[in-house]
Amino acid sequence: MYAKEHAGEIKLPLGMNGELTSIELCEADEPVKILGELSNLALHWGEAKGEALLQAQRVAQMLRTNIPRYECTRVDLWDTLLESSVLYKLLCASLNEEEMYEVTQPAWTALKQKIGLARSTSGALVRSADIGDIDTTYNVRRLVLLLRMLTTKHKNSRDAAEPTCTTT
Repeated sequence: MYAKEHAGEIKLPLGMNGELTSIELCEADEPVKILGELSNLALHWGEAKGEALLQAQRVAQMLRTNIPRYECTRVDLWDTLLESSVLYKLLCASLNEEEMYEVTQPAWTALKQKIGLARSTSGALVRSADIGDIDTTYNVRRLVLLLRMLTTKHKNSRDAAEPTCTTT
């Protein structure tokens, strides 16, 4: 297998003057943070899920502080504290509904406790009141990202968004 040690130093001309700049190489399964998102060439999202879980745990700690109960029932509080930060990290990851709720479980449990619901209260019931429905928001944001990529003037983005079908 071809490793980064075999490649040597790679320099590319960058900037207005075309100065040669060294480019750092990394292995395909090594996560790289790009625009706040951990991604890699092998499309393994374990690191991004771990980061999102840490963020959910931080949100759970915040919800257990002095935030008044009536504030926690507001949809924008959940959006501000959890959805924005977690969804951005997972926007390009392929998570199903179960995995998404697994990642946000610490914050979800703290939210239910804060608004006075029993831990055994059905999550579907609470989400039907438009509180904590992160999976729907996640899928809508992914769809919007896909549509933006398909309609951009940049060919590389369009090519990355279009499905590749090969028939034999």
